[in-house]
Amino acid sequence: MLQRWGRRCISNTGMLNVERSRRSAKLRHFVARFPFSGFRLLVFIMLTTLLASALTASITVPSHAQPFVRPAFARQMEALRPVIINAAARHNDPTVSGMDDAAFAEVIALVLYNEHFGWLEEAVPPLRPLTPWYQAAQMVINACGANLTVWPSNIRPSVALEMLRGELPVKGAPGYLFMPLRIEGSRIDPERYHTQAELYAAINRELIQPTLAVEYLAANLKRGVYRARYEGVPVTWQALAAWHNQGIVAPEDIAANPTARDYVRRAAVYRDLARAFIAADPVVRHSRAQPSRSPSAFHPQPQNSSYPDRCAPARAC
Repeated sequence: MLQRWGRRCISNTGMLNVERSRRSAKLRHFVARFPFSGFRLLVFIMLTTLLASALTASITVPSHAQPFVRPAFARQMEALRPVIINAAARHNDPTVSGMDDAAFAEVIALVLYNEHFGWLEEAVPPLRPLTPWYQAAQMVINACGANLTVWPSNIRPSVALEMLRGELPVKGAPGYLFMPLRIEGSRIDPERYHTQAELYAAINRELIQPTLAVEYLAANLKRGVYRARYEGVPVTWQALAAWHNQGIVAPEDIAANPTARDYVRRAAVYRDLARAFIAADPVVRHSRAQPSRSPSAFHPQPQNSSYPDRCAPARAC
């Protein structure tokens, strides 16, 4: 049954409406040339995930890691800089986050950099050339209605659906809180789709578009800000990174979660790069000069940080 599903997915993927964009055309070309059946592709993803879980605690990582960015992704980030800055301005509220828009944009850039260099690649450098294939494979499977994370923001369709519905999951509660959240540029109305697979496939088509992926990421970090405020914990770049990765924000929860703890450690490597990347845009210098968008409008009580890298809250880092 699984093998029939895999073959059907590959067949259905070839029937995508490739006229919508050049990106869809590239995806069709990839599907036509991909050397694995749908079943083998699914097995590959599952085995890679299991390997990641099994080795998390056993691999020793460098104590002074260096930021790694693929040249192609570095070029993509340059093109996305104004998109990131605009998305930060839309989704950041300094009176809630305690960050100015530039600091919020830095967190967006930080997460994007980190998502394109996984812990396994860090530990096993020869795997780095294979990562784009792995990323493309997950996009292909999701085109059939699956719920894998997809790049460039590494968000699941189910999480994006929560954003489209304005839902915020909270710790220790069975349901959701609802918050006003608008995904700029999205054309999806969840009520128009008859099946979950159709809805997830449509969301996947938006998540693989870099501009929309940044918008979804900014919206998700906004949810992280409100989740931190709901739990009464500091809004820091560490909390937002852990929220994006594991859906948690409290320092004690991050410290107790090996995956989140490692994610924050790896993200810290990109802090200086993210700062310099955002600071290179002249719009940032102007926005930081505006009092209405300054973190001075919000004065949280001083708190000691207990995050893994001992960094103070993001607005002061």
